[in-house]
Amino acid sequence: RQFYENMRFPDKEISYHISGQCDNKRKNEALEAFSILEDETVLEFYASSESDSQIKILCSDIAPKPEEEGHFIAGEGGPTEIINTSLYSVIFSGRMSLYRSDSCATSHVALHEILHVLGFEHNNNPNSILYPTFDCYQVFDEEIADEIDRLYDKPGLPDLKIIEVSA
Repeated sequence: RQFYENMRFPDKEISYHISGQCDNKRKNEALEAFSILEDETVLEFYASSESDSQIKILCSDIAPKPEEEGHFIAGEGGPTEIINTSLYSVIFSGRMSLYRSDSCATSHVALHEILHVLGFEHNNNPNSILYPTFDCYQVFDEEIADEIDRLYDKPGLPDLKIIEVSA
């Protein structure tokens, strides 16, 4: 499920910027997560300057306190600027924060947070990368990949197009 129905960036080519505060391990985890999404979906990601980036990736060693005892927060992410149009809820910018390096063979935390930036909520499948609690055996769901491909199947176009103007 998505935060809003039909959430997507304006185009399938999405820019990002990784903060200089991120250590090499977390930078590589973010890059690996982008690579997984590029391999499994129609999305393409490219680096850009901080001011021009659609996704901003921040890193900190200080995580917020979890609501439940015995849990920890490894990262956070989500869209930060959304405009609802007639067909889509268009994401213009998003942000994710990585607090802990991943202990898995693949970049689970970064992929989980990027999916939040793309507008996806947690789900109830304990085997899914979007399950609220973290485990290394979780996978990137085919349903999520299919939904991303469906959302970006059509090019980003304006809702209104003025063809002719006369005065």
